[in-house]
Amino acid sequence: MRTLLLILLVGATLLTQATTEDKVEQVEVEEVVGTGGREEEGEVPVVMTSTGKTAGVRERSTGGKVFFSYYSIPFAKPPTGALRFKDPEMIQGWGGVREGSSLPPKCPQVGIASLLTGKSGIAMEGDEDCLYLNIFTPKAVDEAPLLPVMVFLHGGGYVSGSTTEYPPHVILNRDVVLVTVQYRLGVLGFMSTEDDVAPGNLGLKDQTLALSWLQRNAPKFGGDPLRVTLFGESAGGASVHLQVLTPRSIGGPVQARHPAVRHALSPWAMGAKHAEVAEYIGNIFNCTADEGSDTLVSCLQEVDALKLAAASSVLHEWLLFPILLGPRVDGQYLPADIEFLMKEGRHKRVDLITGITKHDGAIFTTSKYSPRVSIHYEEAHQI
Repeated sequence: MRTLLLILLVGATLLTQATTEDKVEQVEVEEVVGTGGREEEGEVPVVMTSTGKTAGVRERSTGGKVFFSYYSIPFAKPPTGALRFKDPEMIQGWGGVREGSSLPPKCPQVGIASLLTGKSGIAMEGDEDCLYLNIFTPKAVDEAPLLPVMVFLHGGGYVSGSTTEYPPHVILNRDVVLVTVQYRLGVLGFMSTEDDVAPGNLGLKDQTLALSWLQRNAPKFGGDPLRVTLFGESAGGASVHLQVLTPRSIGGPVQARHPAVRHALSPWAMGAKHAEVAEYIGNIFNCTADEGSDTLVSCLQEVDALKLAAASSVLHEWLLFPILLGPRVDGQYLPADIEFLMKEGRHKRVDLITGITKHDGAIFTTSKYSPRVSIHYEEAHQI
């Protein structure tokens, strides 16, 4: 059984559970020496993965260490057309050598500045063909000793975020292989009709498929598939917890008696009213469920992806909240209530590290300094 070491970088919701008896270890933060960046000179190995060859670029960490970056490696077929609202499918492969010097497009979303301040109204960005991962490694060769692997899941309330906001130049001061993953968001990633037509949890399933691809290919980039650390912040941290709980993720179902992490039990970590939300989104685009979920989903598959992403903002009453388009207990990927799974020990036996993000809620104070521009039904419909 392969064991994943998982780290959750969690927010203020866990702070309320701490007591004065808890032991807090003081960790010295490594000083950032420089900004890091790309180097034009120097050879970069071409890596042969299980799905094709990929080129990369040579970069330098903030501490001056050279590493190789392989951007925009696809791990799934583009979730477009008939694959929209469907489980991700492993990419079959590509011919030639993929160019790996540019970040992938973000998954369709409302710009975070618009969500938090409303300054720009509805600023849309992204592309539906967005299921890519980036790999950063000090040695792009399959040779011993293999390095530990760190896989990062970004946050953003399940409706925003990408790998763009998390450059590798600090972590690559260490001898590790870093992987950053993108997954579907908002309507495209978490809408559900609460039946087999669109069961939901697509963003989580994207993460699981990326981990599966990585298990086969980590050694090609100098990484050890038996020493993988999965970590994330905010919705990414909750996603890490849910990867521990799902029987679909790497390692399969195992027994553990004393689960230690409660991040997915945070009030915002799960979605709600999924079928009602799906019907509401459908009405925005004149897609009805009168003849069943198949008709609704087929109609929404024809709608422009950015318009669908914009529609998720209609559901927010304050900034990103409430989070309705999020994970759900579907009976399969998440077989039962989160608290029940934890109490019954129905999760993977893995090492867990939890932490607190200082001033985690500070980002939401931006609205106090910038008037919020309401995003209404009509605005989303006109995009």
